[in-house]
Amino acid sequence: MLTATVPRRTTRSAPLLKLEVLVALVALAPRIGFVLISEGGYRGTFAYDPSVYYAASDALLHGRLPYRDFVLLHPPGIMFALAPFAWVGTMIGDHGGFMIAQVAFTVLAAVNAALVARVAARFGFGNGAAMVAGLCYALWPGATEAEYASRLEPLGNFAMLCGLLAYSASERSTRRRWSVLCGIGFSTAFCVKVWWLIPLVLVLAWHLPAQRRARLPLVAAGAALPILLIDGPFFLASPVAMIRMVFTDQLGRSRQGRLLPRLAEFSGGGDRLRGLGDMQAAWVVLAVALVLVLICRAAVRVPHGPPLVALLLIQLALIAWAPSYFPYYNDYAAPALALTLAAAVHGRRVRPVVRRVFAIPVLMLGIGALVAADLALPRPVIFAYPARELMRSVAHSRCVMSDSPMALVELNVLSRDLANGCPNWVDVTGRTYSVDKPFRDGSGHWVARTYDPRWQRDLRRYLLSGDTLTLFRPYYTGVGAELRFILAGQVVLARSGNFTVFRTSPLRPWHRPPTRLAPRGAR
Repeated sequence: MLTATVPRRTTRSAPLLKLEVLVALVALAPRIGFVLISEGGYRGTFAYDPSVYYAASDALLHGRLPYRDFVLLHPPGIMFALAPFAWVGTMIGDHGGFMIAQVAFTVLAAVNAALVARVAARFGFGNGAAMVAGLCYALWPGATEAEYASRLEPLGNFAMLCGLLAYSASERSTRRRWSVLCGIGFSTAFCVKVWWLIPLVLVLAWHLPAQRRARLPLVAAGAALPILLIDGPFFLASPVAMIRMVFTDQLGRSRQGRLLPRLAEFSGGGDRLRGLGDMQAAWVVLAVALVLVLICRAAVRVPHGPPLVALLLIQLALIAWAPSYFPYYNDYAAPALALTLAAAVHGRRVRPVVRRVFAIPVLMLGIGALVAADLALPRPVIFAYPARELMRSVAHSRCVMSDSPMALVELNVLSRDLANGCPNWVDVTGRTYSVDKPFRDGSGHWVARTYDPRWQRDLRRYLLSGDTLTLFRPYYTGVGAELRFILAGQVVLARSGNFTVFRTSPLRPWHRPPTRLAPRGAR
């Protein structure tokens, strides 16, 4: 009698739960391992963008609004996600809160891998295909390269996967809440990065046919909630600036990278493929396209396969044609790729005997190949930062200025500066896409930041507005000759390696650079 009372669903879900735990643990290995084997580890200098998002959350906690008080080139969803860690940072130190945030996003990435497996199983692809999907997400270099830090992609993927899970439940249940939750999930992803507008539109369009049309108002109502609650307050505070930064400035960026190398990098080769010529990249793209065609052809024949294939192809097109591009953008398409692969595996049914004999060896070879690709990839190194050597020099400073919030986090002065009312642009180089947009010279070419007189003037005034200054990424910031000349005359408080802390003083009228500010032809 006891066995008869055990729900059938529970007995089926037990192997799936073990599979999800396995997939999550596998996903943690390359993401945490990459940080630990880097030069700086979790105390090192992470990428620029994660520090910007953390600083934006900290600025919000101190009463400063994005779009109105500082530049934020994305919707505000990432700020809310990082706000608890920024709050912890105000108590235990900025770098402590920042490190906890990086570990938390790595765990979130592992949860994403488990969610991919669960969605694949809920779509009816079977536990074997679910494991393939989960391991694909866990080990595909396009995902692991993005998900060791607090970037937009793992958070957006999490929201979209929750929406997909709710969609799969709405297909089997008459309860209205699942349709509402489906809309909430996809819309929340859109509130993290505008690129997720495409999946949101796609899921709404998927509910247009007659068999799903009754649920369309519920999905649309759920989609409206995050937009009103997350984006609404900031839109009311500064509507024009928000639209300009989130949409116009993103679309108006100058194009970075060529099309073929971008598509070649989607194979997971990362920086190794960035220097390929057009012919070599074309062969890589052809091979990847052939594999994708075979996968999509098998996936489109199974239930739930067509929307996944459509989602994957549209996301790939966006990655290929977007104005800006970085290799970690590929993580945007990771869930769709993994789930399409699961649908293809489910569509290609094989005999049980063949499956028993070859499934484990093929799976082990696939995992081994992905792990080898992960280990062989050259990635941005997390460098060590001499925080101990420099921290004493800023202990009594009221306002420490820098061209990157990463330096302020490392020195544990970010929250202190914000509490003191110090100026903080948050995203310094982001201003060149919004407030201080570059202009063209007489030949019609964009003027680089280093030679842009307006950018140099605004940057100089900002960086010299405090009582101490440390530069973190002067090349990418575009620090020009005049600012370098001025810093040469400032008092050096501390120096360690490539990093220096200056005591800044009011500018004197005789501070003029000995070299030209702009190249010939610039205005």
